Amino acid sequence: MEKITFLIILLISFGLPPVFAAECELPPTITLSAKEDYAPYNQLVVDCVDWLENTSFKEQKNKRAKVQAFLIKWVTGSPSVHVQVTEYSMDIWSADTEKLMVLFLGGWSRASILADHKITDLDGLTAAVRTVLQAYTLDGAPRKSREIKRLLKAEEKGELTDYLKKKM
Repeated sequence: MEKITFLIILLISFGLPPVFAAECELPPTITLSAKEDYAPYNQLVVDCVDWLENTSFKEQKNKRAKVQAFLIKWVTGSPSVHVQVTEYSMDIWSADTEKLMVLFLGGWSRASILADHKITDLDGLTAAVRTVLQAYTLDGAPRKSREIKRLLKAEEKGELTDYLKKKM
């Protein structure tokens, strides 16, 4: 425990992101056929979203594709996570659907899991958007659309939730 605390302090001191926080290892076989198959993968979903939002789009492309495929399958079949997809949410990821849609779905799902599935649609949307915005700090991120620039500005001002409330 002392080693982990020391490592965290060391990384924060040098302004580096904690590398250990973004690991995602998919098991060789994943079974998602019955309702009860989904909950055991909750922590893996959280880990995979963390990994996606902290790993350059130019690195580990094969792994990224596998992680994205797992997340899409998990999100679309999960009996406990319900992501609200609207025309507005599709606009958010339309700059590069392949890169951003999974981050949006994953960000919402992660927030739902971490809140024991007790979040509002506004909470889910805010978490999803923050995950997408985090991706814009990565190497290989898509070009920022006008709406992404507005969202970044709202986040910078601490007004993201209020901004999104108006969009719902």
